[in-house]
Amino acid sequence: MKAKININRPEITSEEIASRRDFQSVLKSYNAAAKPIWQKPWFLSSVAAVVVAGTVIVTLMQINQPQEPFAEKANTLMPDLPTDTTDERLPFIKPPLEDVDVNYTTFSVNANKGKTLEYESGTKIHIPDNCFADENGNLLSGEVEIKYREFHDPVDFFVSGIPMDYDSANTEYTFESAGMLEILAYQNGKPVFIHPEKEIKVEMVSDYDGTQYNLYRLDTTAENWVCEGKDEVIKEQVQVMADATDAVQLDVWGEEVSENVSPKEKEVKKLETEIKTIQKEIVEIKKQEPKKPKKLRKDRYTFNIDVDAGEFPEITVYKGLQWEVGRENKNFNAKWYEITWEDISLTEKEKGVSYNLILTKSNDKRTVTVYPVYEGKDYETAVQQFTKKFAAYSTKLNNRKVEEKRKQEEYEARLKQLEEERATRQKAWEDERKKWEERQRKFAERQRKQAQNINYGSIRRVFSISGFGIFNSDYPTRYKSSETLLVDFTDENGKKLEVDIAYHIDRNKNSLYAHYVYSKSFGGKYRFTYNPNAQNVLFVAFPENKIGVFTEDDFVKIKKKSGTYTFKLKIADQEFTKIDEIKEFLDI
Repeated sequence: MKAKININRPEITSEEIASRRDFQSVLKSYNAAAKPIWQKPWFLSSVAAVVVAGTVIVTLMQINQPQEPFAEKANTLMPDLPTDTTDERLPFIKPPLEDVDVNYTTFSVNANKGKTLEYESGTKIHIPDNCFADENGNLLSGEVEIKYREFHDPVDFFVSGIPMDYDSANTEYTFESAGMLEILAYQNGKPVFIHPEKEIKVEMVSDYDGTQYNLYRLDTTAENWVCEGKDEVIKEQVQVMADATDAVQLDVWGEEVSENVSPKEKEVKKLETEIKTIQKEIVEIKKQEPKKPKKLRKDRYTFNIDVDAGEFPEITVYKGLQWEVGRENKNFNAKWYEITWEDISLTEKEKGVSYNLILTKSNDKRTVTVYPVYEGKDYETAVQQFTKKFAAYSTKLNNRKVEEKRKQEEYEARLKQLEEERATRQKAWEDERKKWEERQRKFAERQRKQAQNINYGSIRRVFSISGFGIFNSDYPTRYKSSETLLVDFTDENGKKLEVDIAYHIDRNKNSLYAHYVYSKSFGGKYRFTYNPNAQNVLFVAFPENKIGVFTEDDFVKIKKKSGTYTFKLKIADQEFTKIDEIKEFLDI
């Protein structure tokens, strides 16, 4: 039979649920009317006779103890503190964030009829006929509201504010959970109870099939967990297909970050090309540098030769050009002027500076190094023309050099931006790789379970309850630590942070360790123990629903094995409003 969900009845708020967990007023009349037995006149004379029977009765009363209403009290679950620590007490159950908690699902059940409810996780709740009673044990009829929710991972435990510590023989343990639930019942806004002769059977879906877990009930009056025995583990032998998305990711991962060229990369490449072009232009401009005219010297031999302006434009721009024989021509003889040469040609030796004058007659060929020179007014005119040409040349050259410098500076700035962008992309890629590795680990775990013919999510932990409240399938463990540090906390900018509770997770365990930092007394620092070989994550809740985290990578960077250390927390900018946002931020 499917559950009927009543959408017309006004919802009972979380505040009402919390306020109505305290049923002590129901018991006041009984407590006031019952005179303590030790005040009876016959008590002392009969005590020896009834001691054995009393022991049996007490034992039976404990076994068959009527369910007590669960009361949430503003007291504290305090660890053993040093004697010099002030008594700062925290509420027993207090969600650390405002309006962020695991929501209840509300079912409507006819009190006279049995029904099986199915929660969104697949958990089944079997309610028998005539199951509900009032505080006096009287059977109820009519519609009853069932409020139900589950907690399956450290973030669920965190937002609930439900303590995951367990004290046994004055030894503190932390629960490693296979799943936790809360179930409550109301009629007309008032709490109802399970009839003493009835039980509700729960088949809670779990990810854990171990048999080391016990079933615990949270006694909010005594503020501790009470062991209720063992639950039964049922494994549905169903083989399922692997997650296709993960399979594809497993196949393709390992490729580098997408090589899509960003706009900044295009800009940098364009600037590189422009700079190279300008540098080539500068080289060509320098080749066109005007050469300052030289004045003819009277003690040197000269030639007058007509030169093709198209062949030597750099020297024919000036009028009155003559050619002076260079001093390096040791074999030059003035008698060469008397020879009628059949051919005279000119070739460039050093452009604009020196040239080879080639004189040819039959088989006689002589080469003379000559220099362009000017005489008198021709020299003065040539110098004036040179000055103008050199000024134009210098302006053109300097303009290109200025442009080259501007482009170079722009290039370096864009390159820096690009490198920062690449670093950001690389970090994002590394973050995605880590997330992928975690998905791969979970995928491998599912494959392992499938190899054992266990469907992921098909494990059920089965137990019966005789009262409403919070129940937990748990394995009490002692945290195995090998390193101890005296710590304090700051943000990434070094600003000191005041921390009451720091929450500690080992990714390999389904646990939430609460470090009560307000108990610090070691020179203002807290004694923090941890296992450096574990996959550690530590986080803290702050006002305005902010969370600061010290990541697994941060733990790896801790090189100290003792002494003092400062946890620099990365505090999220956002105010968290949803559980999924927290899980994404903490990568859980």
